[in-house]
Amino acid sequence: MQLLAACALFLAAPALSSPLPPSQQPIGDVDFKIPTVHESAVMARRILRLSPIGTLSTNLPSSDPHAHEFPIGLPDYIGDCDPKHPGAPTVLAMNIATTFRNVAAGSEISVSLRYEPPADAERKFSVASLPRFALITKLEDIPAEEVASGDVVKCFTKYHPDAKWWLPGNRIHTSRWARLVVTGVYWVGGFGDRAYIGWIPVQEWNSVTEAEIEALRLPGEKHDKLDLLRRKLELTIFPDAILASESDWAHGPPLPTMRRLVEYWRNGFDWKAAEARLNLLPQYTVSINVDGFGTFDVHYLHVNKAAKNAIPLLMVHGWPGSFFEFTKILGPLTNGDGDEPTFEIIVPSLIGYGFSDGAKEPGFSCFKQAEMCHKLMLKLGFSEYVVQGGDWGLRGPYTASEKAGIERTQKFMSEGYGYNLMHKHRPQTIGYSIMDSPVGLLGWVLDKLQDWTDNYPWTDDEILTWVSIYWFSTSGPTASLRLYYESRRAPQEQKKKGFAWAKCPMGISHFPMDINVSPVVWSRPMGNFVFERAHTSGGHFAAWEKPDILAGDLKDMFKKGGPVYGVVRGRDGY
Repeated sequence: MQLLAACALFLAAPALSSPLPPSQQPIGDVDFKIPTVHESAVMARRILRLSPIGTLSTNLPSSDPHAHEFPIGLPDYIGDCDPKHPGAPTVLAMNIATTFRNVAAGSEISVSLRYEPPADAERKFSVASLPRFALITKLEDIPAEEVASGDVVKCFTKYHPDAKWWLPGNRIHTSRWARLVVTGVYWVGGFGDRAYIGWIPVQEWNSVTEAEIEALRLPGEKHDKLDLLRRKLELTIFPDAILASESDWAHGPPLPTMRRLVEYWRNGFDWKAAEARLNLLPQYTVSINVDGFGTFDVHYLHVNKAAKNAIPLLMVHGWPGSFFEFTKILGPLTNGDGDEPTFEIIVPSLIGYGFSDGAKEPGFSCFKQAEMCHKLMLKLGFSEYVVQGGDWGLRGPYTASEKAGIERTQKFMSEGYGYNLMHKHRPQTIGYSIMDSPVGLLGWVLDKLQDWTDNYPWTDDEILTWVSIYWFSTSGPTASLRLYYESRRAPQEQKKKGFAWAKCPMGISHFPMDINVSPVVWSRPMGNFVFERAHTSGGHFAAWEKPDILAGDLKDMFKKGGPVYGVVRGRDGY
């Protein structure tokens, strides 16, 4: 009963029925649905996708004096890696291997596979109840031009990292890439009265789509994060709304906006494509030890590494940002033309954010984040560097724009500061919601993206990429909230050191729709300000919303004739 329930429920794609001759009808009189031939083919293709090892069966040659044409089955590496022939297992055929010597001597070849649930599956399954099958195949070399693309090699070595030592051209054994072209499929889906047993037509095997393979989950197989996200989105229960207009945010994100985004996140947004675009960026991880907290794997962008004399620039995000918010400004800051300085940019994911580790012990404050960032720069070889962060104001006396800024700050403190109080005092309370519910996370972050920008025209893809980075983050979205709580309760010696007057030169770019817009005179006790500039538009996420403007401020501050030209010895940006 259990196997049938699994087979019936984990298929998301529609099934195509194939007529079966009486000799191949399942055994037993049952009143539930037995998987069709096509459903069985999908399961078989899923098993192939998951299987790094197959039993390759051949016959020993007639010339063998010990076992004249005796069948022999030997395990070998396989991979579902052939883009030209989906469903044809890829093998690394080594001339010394018995299997491939037998084929060279004229033997046929077949592959046997069986599904093994993960060792940590929630329940145990009888081996007899689980599917297994054999592929009747013929060995065929993969042409060199197909191998040249690199897809086969990349896929196969992902299944088998140690196979890199045996690739064609190695000094030990002769090898070549080959595919096992499927000519027949014999399927045993489990118990005879619970599953189909018999031949699967090759056309059914070949007709299985990538979407069907990815949608299927076998008994005991866990759903990946992307699949889990879609399932959670399908179960969304929306609240009633008093206001239905998408332009009215007085109560928070409007219901029509949330419905549209949730539906697009579930059925339209392509996280894999967004992930592929992010992977085009030069990203790295490095181990950083933070005093009292151990070692963290820190994720970071490192752009323009090869540029000679480029100014090393550390760019630091906040909440609900990530390294992603700096992607628009990378080009303007690294495309120096000789008249403007160029920068070598390092953007870390803070501890508990993005793809960096999270803290496991209490007490990891913003001052510890600063320690991590400094140690990262030292590890990259920068004893001197410049830093860009956010949340600054303008200089006095109070101008009309300063008065507007104070009004903006007062409005934020009275209407928009609730998130900060929640994060500072009860991060775990909201944390349960945004960790378990993607819609809860979307609503919590979307409210800030809308309110903290200056009428920025967010696209659905931008919003969902922004939020998905939090959803798929290494430590989960809740980890990012704890920084508020821990920073408020940091030891006084950390606060005293962190808030001490800074003698290094500092600059301010003012964007009127930032969340905390105060006169610069209030900030002057913090340090040595040498550059100030006010802008007429822009909000909290300046690097995303106004990348060219913020890049211009940075260039003007560090250019020849600027207030801090040459501040990093030996690296003036030219």
